[in-house]
Amino acid sequence: MEHLFDTVKTSVELRHLGKSTSGVSRECARGELFKVAHNAYIKTALWESLSNADRCLAGHVAFMKTNRGYVLSHVSAALWWGAPVLRLPHKIWVSHPRDSVKSRGRVQVSRNRQKECDSAVFHRGARVTPPPDFLWEKERVILEVDGKVKYAGTFGEAAEDVVQNERRRQHELESMGYTVVRALWEDIVVHPERLRAKLARAGVCEGPRRRM
Repeated sequence: MEHLFDTVKTSVELRHLGKSTSGVSRECARGELFKVAHNAYIKTALWESLSNADRCLAGHVAFMKTNRGYVLSHVSAALWWGAPVLRLPHKIWVSHPRDSVKSRGRVQVSRNRQKECDSAVFHRGARVTPPPDFLWEKERVILEVDGKVKYAGTFGEAAEDVVQNERRRQHELESMGYTVVRALWEDIVVHPERLRAKLARAGVCEGPRRRM
């Protein structure tokens, strides 16, 4: 993951390397550079060597390097944390504390999420919501990941408060029509087949992986 932050270059970074805007355009025209996103580029040879999963991650890196104030969330957070997502997201899912920002193109923005953004952590080069915020909107399935860290007071809450808040949150989500799947980090890291089975039972079925 971290190597993509070095290989995906913003327009500003390319200027610092001595490449003018016209020079970047010429390299793109010659097929030497590939435009990953607005103001973000990668060497074409490297892009062509990447797997679909790494291309998806490169798109996320490009957005996070060129846009400030956003936090990776929902299925993009799941991807970033290394959860075994059954589909590569064809959009970049992010959260923002302000209400004025809007979704655009391949970027899906959840607005007015001050609390979620405040609780975001810096992980593998980007700000991302904690693991319990994984969402498959189409299937109306939410993945909540339980672990010792959540109950150890790391985030400033007593264990009993965390448990009560989780129960309240799950009840609220279920009342909104979501299916809440609970898993342990062991399911993700050691036994991912368990998580796939749980998600499949909840209606999250494998589908074609989309090319970036």
